[in-house]
Amino acid sequence: MTNSMIRQASSDDLHNIQEFIRQNWDKNHILTKDLTLFNFLYSYPGCNYLNFLLYEGDDGQIQGLLGYIQASQFDTQVPNSADIVWYSIWKAIDSNSNNLIGLRLMSELSKRFKSIKRGTVGASISTLPIYKALGYKIGTLSTFFAINPNQRELKILRDFIIPIQRVDTHGDDRCTINPMESFEELRDNGPWINAFAKCHHSFKTLDYIKNRYANHPRLEYKYWEIRSLQSRLFVISRKVCWNSSSLIRIVDFIGDKHLFQGFTEKLRSRVIGSSEYIEFRCSGLNYELEHAGFYKLDISNSETVLPGYFDPFVFKNIDIHWSQTSGSETLQNNTVIVVGDCDQDRPNTFVNNLE
Repeated sequence: MTNSMIRQASSDDLHNIQEFIRQNWDKNHILTKDLTLFNFLYSYPGCNYLNFLLYEGDDGQIQGLLGYIQASQFDTQVPNSADIVWYSIWKAIDSNSNNLIGLRLMSELSKRFKSIKRGTVGASISTLPIYKALGYKIGTLSTFFAINPNQRELKILRDFIIPIQRVDTHGDDRCTINPMESFEELRDNGPWINAFAKCHHSFKTLDYIKNRYANHPRLEYKYWEIRSLQSRLFVISRKVCWNSSSLIRIVDFIGDKHLFQGFTEKLRSRVIGSSEYIEFRCSGLNYELEHAGFYKLDISNSETVLPGYFDPFVFKNIDIHWSQTSGSETLQNNTVIVVGDCDQDRPNTFVNNLE
């Protein structure tokens, strides 16, 4: 008879979780060093538990764990119909007898959040067949970028050759852009943002943006509004520096995605400053971004290199795979996934790089 069990982690398990990650994942993993970031990502407000399921063996030692980030931990008023649970750390001790621990952990989490969407961003290639077999929709984030036409020398973006026939843009000239100096300016648009989120069953409310981005303990984000006569789009980004150069990374948005078509070079010049380029890694926005004049990186057939990681910089193209299921509802075909979802936009080293 076995006494192995799966249970919810409590705050008292924090040290043991860090030690498990250190010994079985990466001894220098950021979560083993940065307690503030750990609690930011894996604590649910007002609760004494951590967002981890632990699989313990007969001896009470952790043999596997599944860490997750729930959208509603950044806004507890988000309803189940809009909420999502992102798997972020999924690991079992390598052993022939432990082959099913990972699946048991996922099965248990699925039972606990049966009616809530579930998924991940940053899935390894080896896990994609598992997600597909379990009925998840899978995909890969596309990498879009637009260069600064005033930058004569590109130091971060490498081996880029402008195509002879540039993509013809069909952006809406009636769009305007308003770069915001702080979250307080975005707060003034809170009623519109919350109404849009409610209408579109989105978890990206004003409080979500505040607690996920404005209150991030290690990274600093900026906000812009793209507006037309009929609608609005609020974009969240951050500046990433490397030596004397920089880029602008779009991480998230809330509002009318079709307004990305109007984010052409004229509007981009208002926010790109002296940075080399703007990038956006996302899924479900190909039409809008291509019409705005963004280039789409073809990793399999391109010499152009955009750093896949920033902390530290790794000058190598990477694919970011995702999976998602929608709980009790049918997953819509127009699913939009962005690099700000799950835990993809986070520091990897314990250094505070606020600009």
